[in-house]
Amino acid sequence: MTAEQASAGDSSWVGEERWKPIVLEAVRLRQVASEPSVRILVGEHAILIAGDEKHVVGVVFIKGHPVVKSVVRMVRQLMRPGSAVTAAIV
Repeated sequence: MTAEQASAGDSSWVGEERWKPIVLEAVRLRQVASEPSVRILVGEHAILIAGDEKHVVGVVFIKGHPVVKSVVRMVRQLMRPGSAVTAAIV
């Protein structure tokens, strides 16, 4: 999802609806910051937004959960240019 898609509400979403507006704002913040990824803390949760000019992935975690490190690594690998996964997405 791009920031334009987030603004238009044109995004693919899986998860709790209460997080959707927060994640969409984080997508916009990533574009404003001109960074490939951002992490935002919201109470007991952390939001990771990562992507390139074509695709953006957002994940909401419980801070300190054991799976966080693995998923963050997986998202980085997914967004790495030239990765087999990225080629499969395009």
